[in-house]
Amino acid sequence: MKKRPYVLTDLEDRALAACDDMYLETTIARNVLSTWYEHLIQFRELRAVYRRLVELGLLRTYAKRNGRYVSVEMPGLRTDRLSVRATGKGRDYLGWKRQVHN
Repeated sequence: MKKRPYVLTDLEDRALAACDDMYLETTIARNVLSTWYEHLIQFRELRAVYRRLVELGLLRTYAKRNGRYVSVEMPGLRTDRLSVRATGKGRDYLGWKRQVHN
């Protein structure tokens, strides 16, 4: 097992794990993470988490158009209209030894 090359916060790690191998709508992700942390996660906070994961190449953002998921840039759409999915690099990252900091 490799050691992870960078450290994610607990929220970033859980956000990435939630969309491991599926398109996950951010409204559903927000509800799941809010249940886990027992407080409402704001879209502003979730957007910052997703932006960092996208910058690291661990996550891609999508929007549903005509019934198909299309890759989009984050600044172009509201956070509650996005779906996210882990990239191959993100899935590999989840398989490595954990080192999560709050």
